[in-house]
Amino acid sequence: MKNKNKNHKHKISDYFGYASKNNQVVLIMYYLSYPAVLFFEKINFKPNHVTLLSIFFSILSLIFLVYYQNIHLYAVTFFISQALDHCDGTLARKTNQLSKNIINPDSISDLIKIFLTHFAIALYFDQKLIWILSSISMFLFLFFVILELMIQKKKSGKKKNV
Repeated sequence: MKNKNKNHKHKISDYFGYASKNNQVVLIMYYLSYPAVLFFEKINFKPNHVTLLSIFFSILSLIFLVYYQNIHLYAVTFFISQALDHCDGTLARKTNQLSKNIINPDSISDLIKIFLTHFAIALYFDQKLIWILSSISMFLFLFFVILELMIQKKKSGKKKNV
């Protein structure tokens, strides 16, 4: 029995996303969020539930920044939202609950969180230049997400034809 477990033992980093291979900040976030992954796995929390929790903290961060004008609580809730964003993918890979769809809840939540973050910052500073930069940034992010989805769709179509 011990030999079987030894052969199937994974390193922690095996569960991290591909972005952690090239980006040290992302790698650190995966390591910081890993204890939460273990907790969520233990209580049988699904990756999509972690994604919803991440969106909740993102909305909470917007409220703290815009309504309460508290940059410190914004930073804390934003960090928790980002840590949970790293948890959901890691939990999905660890529990083998990966989505086969091109558009998955995690991608949609990223779009929502990016929009909320830019919107909150623009509302907080309420300056024309910040609004312009936030709008351009949101547009470019959305453009590249759509472009990436189109590329993935084209690649998956080529694999089926071959």
